[in-house]
Amino acid sequence: QTFNHQNGIQILQQLKFDQTKTLLADLMESVTYTFSKEKVQISNPLSQLLIILSDGRGLTVSGKDRLLKSVRHAMSQNIFIVFIILDNINHEKSTSIFQINEAIFVGDKVEFRSYLDSFPFPYYLVIQNLEMLPRALIDILRQFLELTTTHNNSNQ
Repeated sequence: QTFNHQNGIQILQQLKFDQTKTLLADLMESVTYTFSKEKVQISNPLSQLLIILSDGRGLTVSGKDRLLKSVRHAMSQNIFIVFIILDNINHEKSTSIFQINEAIFVGDKVEFRSYLDSFPFPYYLVIQNLEMLPRALIDILRQFLELTTTHNNSNQ
């Protein structure tokens, strides 16, 4: 079915944001499969763009290694992934993603590092003001198109 204004509205009306956990590894595996099935065979290594919107928390519920593997696999399939973290959008009293630390075992010692230092997606953007989201999406699309155009021109 072709995506258009009418069915786009229907899809948006069915979206729910009441999940208690995010199964991101499952999402990545599903998206990679779907994109590869629908893929137009072109030589551009940046042929497809995936934008993920999330609060960025609890991403490794399916296992960090599995998520990292699924992200690497998607990238190897020429899927350019941008993860947009919506930080403190509706919960002014909640902890910002910039303040979250995770425990890392180094030998027999426990160290605390910023959650974002080991964020599983190499390209991410943190939005703390929802009004900035449209501008961010425009910038992401512009930069993606510039990258694909530059790559296409260098291969000709």
